[in-house]
Amino acid sequence: MKKVFSLMALAAMAFAFTACSSSDDDGVSKEMQEKLAAAAAVAKNYSGYTTVKFAYSATPYTYEGEALTITNNNDGTVNAAFENNLWGTFALENASVVTSGSKYIISGNDSVAMSMGGHGSSSKKYYFEETITVENGVAVSNISVPGVMGGVSIVFTSGAAPDIWSYRGLYTGATTAKFAYGELPYSGDSCTVTVNVDGTYNVEYVNSNYTSTMGMIGFGTFEASSVEATTNSDGNYEFSSTGTTSLTMSNNPTDYEYTMTGVINAKSKSVSITVSLPTLMQGSTLTYESSKFTKGQPTK
Repeated sequence: MKKVFSLMALAAMAFAFTACSSSDDDGVSKEMQEKLAAAAAVAKNYSGYTTVKFAYSATPYTYEGEALTITNNNDGTVNAAFENNLWGTFALENASVVTSGSKYIISGNDSVAMSMGGHGSSSKKYYFEETITVENGVAVSNISVPGVMGGVSIVFTSGAAPDIWSYRGLYTGATTAKFAYGELPYSGDSCTVTVNVDGTYNVEYVNSNYTSTMGMIGFGTFEASSVEATTNSDGNYEFSSTGTTSLTMSNNPTDYEYTMTGVINAKSKSVSITVSLPTLMQGSTLTYESSKFTKGQPTK
């Protein structure tokens, strides 16, 4: 009998130990400990860059020096706030942090006040959904505002913007057009470099009208779209594309095939472009060199 009582006592001690092991000294459950740890892991001020895409713009708006702030409520939840001067302040309160492997996920929805009529206009609140992921110290916030401008998608990423962002903007310069009958100079031509949400970039080169007694028009617009932002051995960005441009000669619009190649010079922040039109006037070549750079993301 004494042996039976001893075994019962040991069993009771083991049960008590197991019950205590699921809590710390303060009586906090293991589940709550995990929530508190996850909230503490993501609580930080994140600086980074943002892209904003919507139906009415062919290219996204881009912003640098943006901030996402996640604060710990010390109860297993967090508050998250992202603010953009144009689009408003997106805030999630008392949001849970879900752990998935090395990734922390915060999601929720609320409303944001926007004044779409510009400064001085009355603001209106719009529903938004937001998902924030934090992995290896990098925070990415995906925000969707379905009721604005055909649907607005905002992506914030912490850290430095991709290097190609330094070269987005408007390049103005001059073109020399050579063909079988001679050559023509063009001044004030433009080249626009824009970046996409996925990190690729686009180049649009426009050869302007030439005013002369010949009545010669410009050669048109030439584009390279969704170019991978990789550099060559010199640290420059190279691009190429093929397409067609429509020209009117003697009042007859005709499409001409072209090949465009070019380089964005990282050191001088300039653009050089060569366009070949093999079937136009027995072979035509445009050589463009930029002379002025205005940084920024042109939209259209």
